Amino acid sequence: MSAELETERTCTSSAARGWAEVVASVATELLSEVPRLADELVAELLVRFRDDLVRDRQETAALEASVADNLHTMFRMLTTGVPSASLTVPPSALAWPRRLAHDRVSSHSLQRIYYVGHQLIWQRWVFPRLVAADLTAAELARAAELAQAELFEYLDRAAQQVLIEYENELAAQGLGMPRAREETVLALLAGRIPTDRQLAELGYPLSATHQALIVWRDSRVRPTVAALHPTNVTERLCQASGRRYLIMDRGPNETWAWMESPSAAVAQRPSGPGVGLDEIGDVHVAIGQPASGIAGFRDSHEDAGRVQVTVAQARRRGPSITHYAEIALVTLLTADRKAAADYVRRQLGELAADSPDMRRLRRTIKVFLDSGSGHARTAEELGIHRNTVRYRIQRAEQLLGRPVQDIGPELYNALLITEWLGQRGIS
Repeated sequence: MSAELETERTCTSSAARGWAEVVASVATELLSEVPRLADELVAELLVRFRDDLVRDRQETAALEASVADNLHTMFRMLTTGVPSASLTVPPSALAWPRRLAHDRVSSHSLQRIYYVGHQLIWQRWVFPRLVAADLTAAELARAAELAQAELFEYLDRAAQQVLIEYENELAAQGLGMPRAREETVLALLAGRIPTDRQLAELGYPLSATHQALIVWRDSRVRPTVAALHPTNVTERLCQASGRRYLIMDRGPNETWAWMESPSAAVAQRPSGPGVGLDEIGDVHVAIGQPASGIAGFRDSHEDAGRVQVTVAQARRRGPSITHYAEIALVTLLTADRKAAADYVRRQLGELAADSPDMRRLRRTIKVFLDSGSGHARTAEELGIHRNTVRYRIQRAEQLLGRPVQDIGPELYNALLITEWLGQRGIS
């Protein structure tokens, strides 16, 4: 048995060396082609970000140097097997964001350039050459996993360092109005009244009726290149409203915003052309109730914060757009989690079980009631046949011991709680 285990370990070690050597070989080839690859990548970035980048000679030269040096560092990393965490960002990569700070290119555009660059490097050059290598499917998977992880880790760290350099340059040159505005906003949210000068610099009418947004991406989920940065989504939503707005970037995964609302009594979901759930990747949008004045500025933001907490507790996958009105009742019903759990068990009985079958039945009943007890509309919403809807309703009624339509708001409230929090969330 010992000899067999030793043989297995030797084979595994040899296989690991095999695909690791292929990664190094591919990286060596690409390293020799850096000048050409850098030219291609810069040309593509200038096209994709034509509305963001100022195309003067100095900025383009800074971008070219940054791209070439980053490519050289990454391919050298894969060639030598040096861990990405031990590498430093090339000086040219830090000079470029300083240039962008003076041209007032937005920070989220700066970060997105790095994510798009990663996509192009992987899809155009690294992965196709790994596929062309003489590897088994299992070896290719391991080689791709290694290369992809190291490239992403390096570019993600580089993007964060570049952002710090950008913000430092803004502050050093007196261009940091975003930082001053952030301090004013945080003071307002803390209940402090800023000075008249600070309010004037804010550039947003605090006496208006406000509707707050919190747009975020789950930090546990690796961002895809197809996903927009939360600030991109926020800007589109605010621009679609056609009213004045204020946006505050809270880092790579979250953005806050306020926009004027026509009335505190009207709770509208911002929407507009070009802003669909299929376009924003894994981003979530939380929308507060409209509220007036300085107090309303804070209250609407707190509403959006409650939405954010509820969506996070529900572990919903992005994308999502959720208004406070959708979760206000859930917030009240679940203030006492033990009482909420008892309530759900009493109302739903066996239907409250945390199993795939029971979750499907609860979802079907909820959509059925929301659609006015219409089988056809329920089937359309769920993407199933009407007969399947009828079967599920009948099955649920057998478990409940009474017709769904006769149960009233008590059943609906229990379904609402489990839809947002699930049995685990209220246990």
